[in-house]
Amino acid sequence: MDTAVQKGHFMWARVFIFSLFLQAQASIISLDLCADQWVLELVPPRDIFAVTYLAQDPDISFFSEKAIGLKVHKGEIEELLDPAIKSAVAMDNLDPFIKNILEKRGVRIIVLKSPQTLEEVNEQRQFLIKELGLKEKDSNPFPSPPLSRKRAVCYGASGLSPGGKTLLGQALTKAGFENGFKNFKGWKYIDWEKILEADPAVVFLLEGPSKNRHHPFWKRFMKNRREVELPKKVTLCACYSTVNELIETMKKTHHA
Repeated sequence: MDTAVQKGHFMWARVFIFSLFLQAQASIISLDLCADQWVLELVPPRDIFAVTYLAQDPDISFFSEKAIGLKVHKGEIEELLDPAIKSAVAMDNLDPFIKNILEKRGVRIIVLKSPQTLEEVNEQRQFLIKELGLKEKDSNPFPSPPLSRKRAVCYGASGLSPGGKTLLGQALTKAGFENGFKNFKGWKYIDWEKILEADPAVVFLLEGPSKNRHHPFWKRFMKNRREVELPKKVTLCACYSTVNELIETMKKTHHA
């Protein structure tokens, strides 16, 4: 056989063997959108067996570009029976039926919580790094807040809004704002009277435009204030990168 042809065959054989090696390495699957974000942030692509199809949606997935080219699944039973799957990452609302199937197969299930504070984001990141045996990463990348402050609030389209001791409230502070809803803890349904009391310079909208946007009161109230709709891809799931991007988005508004 011609030497050049032999070399060509040898090269393609090496590529094929290497691709099989990569497939053998890919053993981690994420089972929902928020688990997708953590896996795409921390796990090398060669180790990812599959992410959900939602991971490729740029409107809701911060890492949609990283998910392009990866295998995706829809949570079908047949997809979860693949023997290559060794570890599964899921949020704590995992379907008990799916959990039972994976456990019977001997798949290791790593359950994550939805972080409610910046500290919990940090703790969860370190937990996942340890559980998956990943290389240690910087544990405190969140920026320091500017010295000057404006008052701002995060306001949900349904009225449900975050107060003090919440991740979004902390993000406002990190971006240089005073949280106008800091006087109550956790999440609460807010009426117009509470927004008037807070007197914010900026209203960050969650879940899309406010249902009150076309009301005469809302138009008068927002006349000398800024209304900013936060992208779903940085508010739906809290991992390090989405929170950092959320803070930077808020900070740009602060300096605008």
